Amino acid sequence: MKRQAMTRVAWALTLGLVVMPLAACSGQGTSGDQGATEDTTTEETVAVDVASLKTLGDVMAIEGEGQSSAWNEEHYIYVTNANGAPLRAVVDLTPEIYSQIEELDFLDEDYDQKLTDIIGGLELASLDDYSDQVPSQEELDALVGKTGQELVDDGFTFSTLTMYGGDETVAEFEKDAFRYEVTFDGTVDGDADGFDGSVVAELTVASASFAGLSNAAMDPGNVG
Repeated sequence: MKRQAMTRVAWALTLGLVVMPLAACSGQGTSGDQGATEDTTTEETVAVDVASLKTLGDVMAIEGEGQSSAWNEEHYIYVTNANGAPLRAVVDLTPEIYSQIEELDFLDEDYDQKLTDIIGGLELASLDDYSDQVPSQEELDALVGKTGQELVDDGFTFSTLTMYGGDETVAEFEKDAFRYEVTFDGTVDGDADGFDGSVVAELTVASASFAGLSNAAMDPGNVG
């Protein structure tokens, strides 16, 4: 079975961006101009007092999962899932700070600390808590039995296949601010184009789950 970890890469290539993986040890985003993601899972989560978060460093210090980051010359976006609450933090960048981020070497063993030193103290321009907007698992379970085409008809957008070539096929879809992992009954040939949504159009959904914020929500170019 073929696994394809290309969702964010595809998004970044579409926008002409460069992608690097997140640093798992600190949960910080480490991408360039730019988008990056790594899904990390912790068994314990703690309640977060959102009102107490004032700087980007405050948000980066949260014990969460699914950390992602993206930035351009004007804005830096960092997201994390804290105790079931998807949080999106945005800070404004000056040309000087942007240049400092770009000059960092991702392979530097001190990259995480150097990045934190640069952006950790920046005051939040906005902090969005999406916890009250995430569909319940019951709502997602209602998608079972629908075809890929019916998902599209319902307003979902196909993003990419993440697993195919076996008895099951897994794809990512997006709708509004969120992305979802959808497992289909049925086989897609291992040589298929993983970015062609037509390959799952006739397959039926076996399960669906929330996977994080959508590429649109992560795009710093969409910050107002």
